[in-house]
Amino acid sequence: MKLKQLFFLVFFVLLAAMADAKQAVTVTGRDWLLMTGTEKTAYITSSVDFLKKYGISPAKTREEYIAALNQYSDNPKMLSVNATNILTTYIYNTEPENRKILDTLGKKTALHSTA
Repeated sequence: MKLKQLFFLVFFVLLAAMADAKQAVTVTGRDWLLMTGTEKTAYITSSVDFLKKYGISPAKTREEYIAALNQYSDNPKMLSVNATNILTTYIYNTEPENRKILDTLGKKTALHSTA
């Protein structure tokens, strides 16, 4: 596994854990598919607010993120993946303006987790 991929894996896992601690619930792709529209909106709002605290400036609307999570969570490989990981990966892949901060956070998180 490349070092950069390892950084991102560690970063996304820790970011999801911190988001889950704030939200007090772990939501997987499977859980996401079973949530109501209101629950999805609340989850996305909370997740986006959390990401903003780390300097990430999400560029899409809540509705666009909900549609993306609906699409990705429907993939059988994503059913057990944390929804915050899915969201963060989606932001990384589709919002190049946020990659630098995500790269930086990923490196800092990986360094702190190995200390």
